[in-house]
Formats: sequence, C-alpha cells, structure tokens
Amino acid sequence: MDISASELIFMATWFIAAFVNGITGLGGAMVAVPVIAYLMPPHTLIPVSGILALLMSVEMAFIYRKDCSKNMLKWLCAGGIPGLAAGTLVLVFIPAGILQIAIGLVMVLFSLWQLKNKADHIPAKATPAKSIVSGFCAGSLCTAISFAGPPLAVYTLHYGAKQREAFAIIGAATTIFYSVGFIFQAGAGFFDSSVLRWISIGLIPTTVGIFTASPVASKVNIRLFRYILIDIIFLGGISCFCKGLMLHI
Repeated sequence: MDISASELIFMATWFIAAFVNGITGLGGAMVAVPVIAYLMPPHTLIPVSGILALLMSVEMAFIYRKDCSKNMLKWLCAGGIPGLAAGTLVLVFIPAGILQIAIGLVMVLFSLWQLKNKADHIPAKATPAKSIVSGFCAGSLCTAISFAGPPLAVYTLHYGAKQREAFAIIGAATTIFYSVGFIFQAGAGFFDSSVLRWISIGLIPTTVGIFTASPVASKVNIRLFRYILIDIIFLGGISCFCKGLMLHI
C-alpha cells in the first residue's frame, strides 16, 4: 500500500506530539494541530485531533490515577458536559476560518501565560463554582477546537496543585471530555469517512510516541524542554491564526 507525503507528515507529527506529551505532560495536541491544519480543513482536523489526544489523556490519567481528586473531578464534569454541547454547536455553526483563528489565539495566549506564571504565586481556594466554570471552558474548547487542557492547566495552577495532582486532574478530566465529546461530535455528523481514515492512520504513531517517551522522560531536562515547547506552541499559534485569516478573508 502506497503512503502519500501528507500521510507521512501526519504520522510523524502525531508521533512527535505524543512523544512531547509523554515527557512534559502537556502540549501534545498543540504541537500537532498547526502542522496538520495544512493537511485538512478545521471541521476534519478538530474531531481527528480530539480522538488522538484522547490516547495521550488516557496514558496520563492512568499514570497519575492515585493522585486524582475525585471531588474536584466531579465538579469539573458538572461544568464540562454542558460545555461539550456548547462547543459542538460552535463547531457546527462557526465558519472554518474563524475556528482556525480561535485555535491560534488559544495557543498564543496559553504560551504567553506559561511564560508569565510564577511558581511562587499565592494559590487561591478551589471551590465547586470555580471548578464548574473551568470545566465548562475546558469542555467547550474540547469539542470546538480540540484543546481541553489549557483551562484545566490554568485552574490547577490557580489553586496551587502539586505537579502530580495537576497531571492527574488534567488527565482524568480530558479523558472524560474527549470521550463524551466524541459522542457529541458524532451525533452532529462530523465523523465521516475522511475523519475515520485519518484517525486510523494516526493511531499507531501516536501510541508508539506515548510509549517511546516513557524511558526517555527521566533523562530529559524538563524545564528546558518546556521552554522549547512553549516557543513551538507560540509559533504554531501564529501560524494557525494567519491561516485562519487567509481562510476568512
């Protein structure tokens, strides 16, 4: 079976994205999306990215399962489920160019926030209301542009979660959001033959990337690697934003 250049780029991109996610615990989808945005339209890109990102979320949820706060997860899901429905409506009714611009903006803002946040900030108190709002934001971004992680990363830092607890919450919540989001997007008719084909192409390289990262993670300077990742996300966001402007004009 012949493999096209687009398929090779797609597979290599998701292998790298899964490898990066396995080392840093974040940013996998944000690494992949700017590249594959040039291979397919946003309404195909978003459900494909959501399913492949689910694989990375499952790995994180499993590794850090003992550190997950079930009470917080409950409130995040209370906001996340209606957020998934809202995000699906956005995906249905918003033009492709606007979606591409939104993806770019989220990536740029998230990378700038990562550079600005300080480890010694005074944490705020986590409350059910804040968890519901954070869950709604994560759920809506999950189905609208395939990025469930950024609102959860911001929220876990906001209330001062330790790294393992933050990874556990992000992994568990995004696993649930991507899984339920699949049902919403499928019900809206987004899982056509093209989406299923791209998912089948990406499953193996994503899985291999996840497992390849495990033995390497302990030998990598995580702080330096994250700064490089933030730069990649920022540049990728600029690329997505510009491509969205070209589609919209």
